[in-house]
Amino acid sequence: MNKNNIYQLMSIKAFENLDYNDFDVINNILILSRFKPNDVILKEGTHGDSMHFVIEGILEVLKENDKNESIPIATISHGEFIGEIAMIVGFVRTATIRAKTEGSLLTLKRNDFEKLIETHSRIAAGILKSIVKLVSMNLLKTSNNFVNSKEKDNRSIAI
Repeated sequence: MNKNNIYQLMSIKAFENLDYNDFDVINNILILSRFKPNDVILKEGTHGDSMHFVIEGILEVLKENDKNESIPIATISHGEFIGEIAMIVGFVRTATIRAKTEGSLLTLKRNDFEKLIETHSRIAAGILKSIVKLVSMNLLKTSNNFVNSKEKDNRSIAI
């Protein structure tokens, strides 16, 4: 593995708990792909068996509302990941992910992750620990945003 690949992997938040030598193992199971603007990477409601790590580019997270309109709710960029819920828990995709720019992803398939658990449990545990931390932080942020929006709603009603 060349040093550029290692440095790219080290910049991914889900790999923050890994040691330098662990990246040889990770590099052998990840699949590199490229995307162009407006490419749909993941589609809400579809089955998923992989997660993706953004190497470069910007992705847009979209959720469908009651009118089946796609509403942008977040952006994802270098070092972040998508698809973890479907890969780890087995749920359908919870959002649509569309490319805003050109870029590249590294894909980790569920069966490769399960093999990693069996053969390199310390590495798999490190990845899971980082994912849980980042998902928890996102949930806290979303919860705070929700409470703040409710407070604004209540103030506008009281006026």
